[in-house]
Amino acid sequence: MLAKRKFANSLLFIFALCLLAPRTVHSAEAYDDDTEDSSTVEESVELSLLSAEVIDGIRENTAETTTTTATSTMNLETTTTTTQLANDVEKRNDYEDIRPQLRYIKTLDDNCLEGFCYNFHYGDLNEVAFFDVKTEVRINKDETTYDIVNARNYDTLVFENSTFARFPLHLFYAVSVKELDVRNCSIKAVTWECFLMAQGLRILLLSNNRLESIEPGTFDFANDLQYLFLDSNRLSNLQRESFKGLTQLRYLEMSRNQLTELPNGLFDTLTALEELRLDDNRLRKLTNKIFPNNLNLLILSAGANRLEEIEDHTFRRQDKLIILDVTNNPELRTLVLLLQLQNLAASNCALTRVNIYGYVRNVDLSNNRITELYFAQPDVLTTLSLRNNSLEQIASLSRATNLQVLELCDNPNMSTLPSPWLANSLTRLNLGNTGLKQLPVEAIAEQTQLIYLNVSHNHLREINPQNFKYLENLTRFDIRGNDWNCYNLNVLMDMLLKPHAIIYGNDDMDAEFPGEYINGIACMYRIENWSVDDSAAAAGSDQQTMESMGNTVFRLAQLQKQPQEEVESLRRELKAIVSIYEQKFDRAFQLIEDLNARLRAFENLNATLFQHVTITV
Repeated sequence: MLAKRKFANSLLFIFALCLLAPRTVHSAEAYDDDTEDSSTVEESVELSLLSAEVIDGIRENTAETTTTTATSTMNLETTTTTTQLANDVEKRNDYEDIRPQLRYIKTLDDNCLEGFCYNFHYGDLNEVAFFDVKTEVRINKDETTYDIVNARNYDTLVFENSTFARFPLHLFYAVSVKELDVRNCSIKAVTWECFLMAQGLRILLLSNNRLESIEPGTFDFANDLQYLFLDSNRLSNLQRESFKGLTQLRYLEMSRNQLTELPNGLFDTLTALEELRLDDNRLRKLTNKIFPNNLNLLILSAGANRLEEIEDHTFRRQDKLIILDVTNNPELRTLVLLLQLQNLAASNCALTRVNIYGYVRNVDLSNNRITELYFAQPDVLTTLSLRNNSLEQIASLSRATNLQVLELCDNPNMSTLPSPWLANSLTRLNLGNTGLKQLPVEAIAEQTQLIYLNVSHNHLREINPQNFKYLENLTRFDIRGNDWNCYNLNVLMDMLLKPHAIIYGNDDMDAEFPGEYINGIACMYRIENWSVDDSAAAAGSDQQTMESMGNTVFRLAQLQKQPQEEVESLRRELKAIVSIYEQKFDRAFQLIEDLNARLRAFENLNATLFQHVTITV
């Protein structure tokens, strides 16, 4: 069967060769004579600009004649094709309706050197470059294979400073190339005839041209292509069979075009596709019927489009998917997907609801408007960024036991973490600007692997350093922009931050700030509200405060000869401590007076009761 297929393909290419280049099998002496009769060749090549349907007919007829000799088969195919041409001439695309004049390129020596070609200029749609370089096709003795004699072999062929309104014809007869670079060549039209004899082509770069469409069957004869770059063109119209035949294609780049939709089944034949780039187009929807056959897809990037919907089963069969990028789609409001994925990027959209069924490991949902969040398998999550959203709670993450990085900053209405919090693998936790008034001690105290903790720009006044005694790996603790009490801040500095050399940041200095800056952190001396119930706890701290005042007086005595600024600072500190005790004494006296008032009321009640009992008797 393989021999028959090779034989059929050989006949097909021989037939195409007879149509496009009848002179290439002649000797060098006959070549000069044939150039005088170029009109005959031109007519033959113009007749070869057929539609994709003709190619299918050629293939079918070729497959049915595998038992005949090469010569008789060629004659039969020529007759069949001439008949089909009359029927299909009206099926050409818009560019094919314009019959271009052939502009012959008879040598590459004048413009090409070591894989680089320069200064080919064929910018008119009414003309097309035709590489009429002398080659010879030889049928091997087995009559099933052939060789191209005198063909130039290149790993890479690059056209620079060149213009082709139409992709050149007969190029792959003149050269054998694995990578062809025709970027920035102003190409507007590509047809299937351009890729005759392109079986060795692996990489094709058509970036930065002027292509508006890809007709069905364009790449039928480039079926070994593995990398195709179509980015930065003007593509707005693709048909279901635009990429038919590219069964070996692994990478397809179509970013920066004008695509508004992808027809269902467009990628059905691209069974080997691993990476697809669709960024910066005008796509509005990804449906369930776009990727059913692309089981090897690893990377899909569709950022900077106008996506409004991604249907829930669009990626249900892509269990090898590593990256799904739908960032910068400002009209995408919901994301409900069934997928198995390593990395999901959906930042800078308008998402309000995200429900992920299946699993995903690393997720970036920053800069959205999310109020509802659900992960069916939170224990698979490793990193999660939810910064700058509208979250009020994250209960679905309480079981994210393998979560290592959690970014929750700029969710000002959240105010706390859920309890109980079972996630104990965090190395980085960002709670900046989340409306915290108290630190979620229970959640943080269990994070023994925590390296970075950010509680900046909240409403925290004090923290008990004892709650951090198990956080031995903590190296950065951002505490800027809070309402710190200077007394507690001093304790925090002396007991936690300084002894463990923890980086904590600095507030911006404000000359009009009424408080002070302790080691770059803004704070104010204040007495927190306390009641009779707090008296027992306060009594325990009185001794510490007295010791602190004694130490301050001692330091003041020792620094009488120090600069005036430091002395004044110590005086202010001593004055603040004395003021605290004055307030405490005033509070104590007030409590005593309240107690006396209550006792007097109780005595009056007793007297009234005694009098009432006496009268009754």
